[in-house]
Amino acid sequence: MGIDILNLLWNIFIGAGSGAGITFLLRAYFNEKIKNSVKHEYDIRIESYKSELKNVIDKDLESYKSNIKELELKNLDKWRIKREACLEALNLADSAMSNMDWNGDMKNGIVKSEIDTINVRNCYNQLACSCDLPETLSEFKRVLGLLGPINGDTIVDFRNAIRKELNFGEEIDVDREKAFIGRIHGDVR
Repeated sequence: MGIDILNLLWNIFIGAGSGAGITFLLRAYFNEKIKNSVKHEYDIRIESYKSELKNVIDKDLESYKSNIKELELKNLDKWRIKREACLEALNLADSAMSNMDWNGDMKNGIVKSEIDTINVRNCYNQLACSCDLPETLSEFKRVLGLLGPINGDTIVDFRNAIRKELNFGEEIDVDREKAFIGRIHGDVR
């Protein structure tokens, strides 16, 4: 009987050990299964959030690009209007200066041309609405003689103000002595 008890104890011990081993293995299996299930659910949610975020970002990016394109077109339109107004202002300034009586050598070479106050006002309005720099307007007034007496080199400051307004770079007209072309040799107009 001593052996039967020992066998019984041994079987109980083996059974308990096996049960503990099976319990450990089952616990490890289910823990791993739960971790994998949670990881899988987490991965699905992360991918869903990534997809939603990408869609929002793509939509915002397209909207941003569209706004930038629209702004670029508006700026291009504004620049074209500004350029046309500046070129018209230069033409009007030349006409105004051509009609002025100059002291000195230029008096005999003045070419009289028509200048219309309405055209000057329209041009001034276009400059005022499209230009960014106050010097452009003040130099336009000055070259027309509205701010006091002028001389032939006044056009240099106006040309350079327009170059600056149109972002055409540095001043290039530095010859103040022969800045305004009053006549070409042989021109009798």
